[in-house]
Amino acid sequence: MRCFVCGTYADLTRERKAVVDCIERLKHDYGAMEYFGARPHRPIETVLSEVRKSDVLIVIVGSHYGSVVPDEDISFTQAEYEEGFRLGKPCLVYLRSQNVPIEPRFVERRQKYFRLLEQFKGTLKSRHVTATFRKPNDLASKVERDLTHLLVGRADVVATLAPVTSSSRPISSPPPTGALYTGLGKTLDSMSNSVA
Repeated sequence: MRCFVCGTYADLTRERKAVVDCIERLKHDYGAMEYFGARPHRPIETVLSEVRKSDVLIVIVGSHYGSVVPDEDISFTQAEYEEGFRLGKPCLVYLRSQNVPIEPRFVERRQKYFRLLEQFKGTLKSRHVTATFRKPNDLASKVERDLTHLLVGRADVVATLAPVTSSSRPISSPPPTGALYTGLGKTLDSMSNSVA
């Protein structure tokens, strides 16, 4: 399964790393902007292309709206999410708890973008059951649980998922030969063994 990690970077660096580590432990593929490398296309074209290649979006939202797409009034994070939602991709949404102390530099101060951030959070809460997190390891454990739950709940549509290999890699890497659905297989095998 291919997971796209969607969220601002500067304020959520440790959280994004924890999520990528979790995805690797589960043997899934992932896409995240910090792994894109150099590309010949505009940044917005690149991120939307990566979203389209993904099976699920992991949306992480903190207290910063993030970088805004040039000539648009939307952040890259929200643009990624909106594309995934438009395409009907499952979106697992995690919001940083309001009770977590945050460095002032990571709190949205631009009034216009603060309003857009609050509207974005409202949209996410109205479209999805969201989870809150306090720390990177808290977030990673919730992502692991939710990805496993998603796979078990969607076992009937496994044929539509992108192949998963025995070693995770960013989704921009070429697929190896002999790809398998190892993430789902291990999950279902462990469930079968515990029931038997």
